[in-house]
Amino acid sequence: MMLDYAKQLGYRSVIFNLVFSENLIAQLINKFVKRWNASERILDALLRAQAQVAERMGTQAPAVARLERALATGRHSPSVATLRKYVKACGKRLVLRVA
Repeated sequence: MMLDYAKQLGYRSVIFNLVFSENLIAQLINKFVKRWNASERILDALLRAQAQVAERMGTQAPAVARLERALATGRHSPSVATLRKYVKACGKRLVLRVA
């Protein structure tokens, strides 16, 4: 059936379409791989940074991940002492103001 279709279109156009499709697929795969590698490098850097913050806080990386998730979502309110440790481990200073 495919051979009949190829004969109808002419072999050259089928070969051109196959080559074009393969090139397009190869380009898409290359873009995906480049983005994946960039994402992997970013994730690796974030995980390393998280591990360094955890070490400075005297805890482990999963605890820092939970703290950062809690800060991002607002579901949990960490203590001022924990926030102070986290901010200090990040090289900053915690300033609280009451207005």
